[in-house]
Amino acid sequence: FCHYPECMSMLATQAADDGSEETQRVALKVLSRLAIFVDATASCHVHLLTALVGALAGNNAVLPVVAALKHQSSKPPNRTALATFPRLLDALGDASRALVGEGRTHALKTLFFV
Repeated sequence: FCHYPECMSMLATQAADDGSEETQRVALKVLSRLAIFVDATASCHVHLLTALVGALAGNNAVLPVVAALKHQSSKPPNRTALATFPRLLDALGDASRALVGEGRTHALKTLFFV
């Protein structure tokens, strides 16, 4: 599924800015599930990271995306890919300032792991 960049881009757009809360929720769920199973050893990992960073731009998507990135960062093979991915660290820094509670904790732990 994540081998199709156009599909991942569509998921990111829906997760970030879709007018339907249900569509946004489902897109976030798909991205979150992919984040559990796709790691840096997969050739499509870059497409997943692109989608997650894109989804971070959304108003309602930040908390679930930060949780997915925290899961990604908990796996040592993913850390280099996360640390070197364009705009990811900046987006996590922005999220850590914007979120409170559990969301802020997830963003800071992700930055700490990376």
